[in-house]
Amino acid sequence: MKSLYYKIWAAALSGIREHDEDHSWKWKIFARITFVNSLNAFIVLLWLKYFEVFNYPILIVNFFPPFDSSLSFLLSFTLPFIVMNYFFIFHREKHKKILIKYSNTPKRVALLYVNITVVSTFVTAMFYSFMS
Repeated sequence: MKSLYYKIWAAALSGIREHDEDHSWKWKIFARITFVNSLNAFIVLLWLKYFEVFNYPILIVNFFPPFDSSLSFLLSFTLPFIVMNYFFIFHREKHKKILIKYSNTPKRVALLYVNITVVSTFVTAMFYSFMS
């Protein structure tokens, strides 16, 4: 599983470095993959809750009413992936080692991961709208 995680990152990193000339590519790919990771975790935990396997407690925030649900999602799902992705990928320039080790990973792996996440989000939203 760890190997797949690093292959997705290697494909995403090599893909964005080819198309992005400025130095902000690290933050762009970090934000994109972190959001997709948190969306994946949300979908998996939503299905586990639906089938009554596991009920993940979501942090409820009553700080700024128009943005409470977004802030709850950010704190419950995105923040753990921000920390994890930073320390596993970017801390001490580890992304350079990952690019070398997984240099033969096809670049379409990251695109496939994002597409599967988008489709599964759509299917989950449709399923929940029909079931509720």
